Amino acid sequence: MAQIIFTGVTVAPDAPAVGEVSLYYDITAKRFKKKPNTGDPQIVDAVWEDTNNMGIGEYALYERQVGTTASGTYNVAIGKYALNYMKEDDSNVAIGYGALGSLTVGDDNIAIGAQALVGLTSGTKNIALGTNTLNSLGTGNNNVAIGYGILDSESSGSNNTAIGVNALGAGVTASGNVCIGYNAGATETESDKLHIANNSIESLIQGDFVEKTVTINGSLEAVDGIILIDTDVPTDKYRITIASGVVVVTLI
Repeated sequence: MAQIIFTGVTVAPDAPAVGEVSLYYDITAKRFKKKPNTGDPQIVDAVWEDTNNMGIGEYALYERQVGTTASGTYNVAIGKYALNYMKEDDSNVAIGYGALGSLTVGDDNIAIGAQALVGLTSGTKNIALGTNTLNSLGTGNNNVAIGYGILDSESSGSNNTAIGVNALGAGVTASGNVCIGYNAGATETESDKLHIANNSIESLIQGDFVEKTVTINGSLEAVDGIILIDTDVPTDKYRITIASGVVVVTLI
């Protein structure tokens, strides 16, 4: 008889557990069940699968298991309560306690880390890597967050990219922001902003995508000069260089 071995537990795929074995695989139900020392087996949702879906962990993909109209495919949930409420959505990956645990409408989301995207109820193509990352987002699409606690205040917003611990941590409904670095844009609440920083007080580089402006809070060094474009004649470009203390402007 083929067996699957867990730490401290032996699981027989085609027969009830015996002796110290506490789990057995119900082929008809397509899930592992727990057999206590006494009494009848009871479902604990330890491991569950159906066509193109896999859940590992108590209550992982739970609504997909018990839902009579559930039709979602290509979903993977690993961890207690991961993808707990998902029924009819496709291609979601949730790894970690509660990851994507509230999702009811949304495809192509990836959440790795405890409580990552735990509050998302409706959204697509969001990526959250890190504990508590994007954990307050209720609705939103196309957000990318990598690092602990990133965008953890965001309740609704889309098209944000944040990399670094606590980056863009204060945005509630912000969209279209790019924040890179530890605490980068941690106090930013508006949309379409750029922050590159390693603290929450001042960004070394910040910008506005709508106004098309960039601010450098420091010195700018350009070895080969700076090229400027004539706003009235966009085809005209000028290179500004300094030679022997003399500023030279050259049309290129």
